[in-house]
Amino acid sequence: MCSRYIIANTLSQIEAHFGLPEQNITIEPNYNISCCHYAPVITNDKPLEIQLFKFGMIPFFYKPQNLRSVFSTFEAVESQEAVKSECTFEQIFNPSKRKKYGLDEAFTGYINARSEGDSNQSDDPKFHGAKGIIQKKAFRKPIRSQRCLVIATAFIAGPKDTGLAKPYLFYLQNHKNPFAFAGIWDTWINLATLEKENTFAIITTTANTLLQKIGQKRMPVILTDSQAKKWINSGIELSSITSMLTRFDSKLMNAYPISPRINDPAKNDKALIQPVGGRLTPEIVPPTFKIQTQGHYHSKKAQNPDNSTRTMADRIKQINENTPT
Repeated sequence: MCSRYIIANTLSQIEAHFGLPEQNITIEPNYNISCCHYAPVITNDKPLEIQLFKFGMIPFFYKPQNLRSVFSTFEAVESQEAVKSECTFEQIFNPSKRKKYGLDEAFTGYINARSEGDSNQSDDPKFHGAKGIIQKKAFRKPIRSQRCLVIATAFIAGPKDTGLAKPYLFYLQNHKNPFAFAGIWDTWINLATLEKENTFAIITTTANTLLQKIGQKRMPVILTDSQAKKWINSGIELSSITSMLTRFDSKLMNAYPISPRINDPAKNDKALIQPVGGRLTPEIVPPTFKIQTQGHYHSKKAQNPDNSTRTMADRIKQINENTPT
């Protein structure tokens, strides 16, 4: 499951990483993205544009339960203006009115879509069956033709039994951010406003060994840079799409515990991602790389030799300090 994640990268960093032209959009840091928040995505139909979609995918065909009974109520009391004014069409999402007229609780959308669909209910990491997501009514159209990159800096997860009461911040090592989750999107007509809403969900798979260390059985599908380009290619075959729905290499990730304040979706500050304990695994030392000077290549160690001791919070602080105001 992936119900919370963060974005702390600057717009210029996101543009550079995903090879985008300059964008006419504002992206503010968000240290606690949760259901119903608007967050940046890159969709397959507009692969060179960052858009803000709502987290929590609502299928295009969704209508509130018992909506027909509401229409019938309108027809039955057409001449009773007092009753009509008490529950107008625009008010059907009002909680008190919904309860009075027997409507279902407000549906906030699917934040996640299981890659296995209804299969592998035990979340067995050894499962190698079919990707049932392609059969699910809500997801079978989006997985084929409405995919998106969900831009992220890191994500939050906790043990399956306690959830975000014991949260950890998971990130990619060696400054590998931003990165992209495999997402799907859809557009529906909000019956309360009669306006279109673009929404998205993050696809999940079974947990890798790093998340298993904290007792979590699910994780978001994280795409490599080459996979990200393919993911938003509208011409890609379905078999290639499902082949990307796998666990990310745990050796390229790390995590540390953070405050349970993150469990409150109303909280959104940098203190949320400060560590309250040590990392799950020792940090991998950045490898050496080669630079070219005057036609000759020389080996050089990566900068910041103390990188192995820096947390994601430290790196985000550096990002902010190096960003022109």
